[in-house]
Amino acid sequence: HQSDPFIRTKVKTYVPINYTLTLMSSANSQRREKRTTVRTAASKRREKNTLLHPRPLLLSSSSENEEEYFEASLHILPRTLTNEIQLVFPDLASQTQPNNEPTKRQLLAIPTYQTASFSILEINDKTEAERLRLFLRFKSYAQTLSQHLTQIDSLAALDIPDIDGAATFGRATMTIYDEVSSTRATLGYSTFLYMGVQIVHHPVIGYERLGVHTVLMWARPEDAKEAFGRMG
Repeated sequence: HQSDPFIRTKVKTYVPINYTLTLMSSANSQRREKRTTVRTAASKRREKNTLLHPRPLLLSSSSENEEEYFEASLHILPRTLTNEIQLVFPDLASQTQPNNEPTKRQLLAIPTYQTASFSILEINDKTEAERLRLFLRFKSYAQTLSQHLTQIDSLAALDIPDIDGAATFGRATMTIYDEVSSTRATLGYSTFLYMGVQIVHHPVIGYERLGVHTVLMWARPEDAKEAFGRMG
């Protein structure tokens, strides 16, 4: 039987399984190294931007005659949040630096975390009332901080997201502040999806009873440190 020159026989190439596994292991290792490098670079940026590390403050509770946990820290605003500040806090973002001053003011952030009296994951009248209590406590903190700051520097400015995320003291827009992305950018705390909503997992408080609020400032870093220190 004469073979047809137009009929080609497929030749199967057999690759040893240990060689295949080696390639897969190498690819996985490279991906892990890349993720580790990205995390390390982000950690270094966060550390560089941190002016005062997280510390617990004991503030008097307005609803109960006892002290409650309240954590705060001070950071140079990460560049990843600049666009959001421009959208949510246009008055704060439009502040300008006088040319004759040697020490420049800049956008700063004070993320705060406090503990609710019970889990506030669900949405009902009871949890909404507790969220309001936490917000009003935070707002009182911010107002006192603002008084200290303006005593130090009359040209400094401060604002906070209201309970719905819009600007509180300055001109409000339709855009709301994302506390979850803010937390990731400033402190790198882990976040996860719960019932379709991204929430923060605090390393000490956890997530069920966590209240998250951020103070945004236009101030000299040293002035902000001094005002922060006066808060206890």
